[in-house]
Amino acid sequence: TLSAANALSAPSVSFVHGSWGGFQSFGDLYRGPTEASALALVFSHPAFDPAVAEGPFQWVGSARGPALPGDWVRGRPDLPLVLASLSTGQQGQGGTLMRLADALRSLPVEALLTTGRGFDPATIPGGPTLTVVALAPHEHVLTSADLLVTHGGHGTVMAGLSAGVPMLLLPGVGDQPYNAQRVADLGLGEALSPASSPEDIASAATRILANEAMRARVRDFAARFRAAHPSLEAGVARLEALLPQPA
Repeated sequence: TLSAANALSAPSVSFVHGSWGGFQSFGDLYRGPTEASALALVFSHPAFDPAVAEGPFQWVGSARGPALPGDWVRGRPDLPLVLASLSTGQQGQGGTLMRLADALRSLPVEALLTTGRGFDPATIPGGPTLTVVALAPHEHVLTSADLLVTHGGHGTVMAGLSAGVPMLLLPGVGDQPYNAQRVADLGLGEALSPASSPEDIASAATRILANEAMRARVRDFAARFRAAHPSLEAGVARLEALLPQPA
């Protein structure tokens, strides 16, 4: 669609629904048409996405909304809380979900595992301290979480960074490896292969939960993240400036 608009010299606006660095890793398929747009709004944060971009780019921050109240309540507030989620869609993560559940059952934590719409939560065994559900309001749970285990999708990573929660990433496809590497490079979490054993996942989770220096870095990053958040309103103003003016 962007290529067609550009070929017709029609003003086009690209919504980059992730980090531009992640999209650049896909090559010219996205890069060329996006760079030729009149405006490209990047729904990420410059502190997380250091990609150098000439031309129409404007970083406007995450498109995720603020935390909303949820009906999930803690069952074991005496234990560290782990939120685990590997995408709301089907990305071939069934085996990883099973191994992740095995790891979480073995740890002295309270864990909430969301499977998304791609998997029936009844097919994944829970446990005394592991709750498995299809969906849960992540921003609500993250307000009291000690660790986020994620596939590295940009939206989930932004939620974790906003809440100041350390991450264990098991990246799969698309921009997930890029996002996971950025989190690791910033010292805000660790990345493992999605094929990792339950024992390796459990060891990494234990290591992160005990890492006070990492927790302090994530909280500091979250504070700076919120204080210098790019303006979605500024992006909207630039978009509206492209519209034809009434005669």
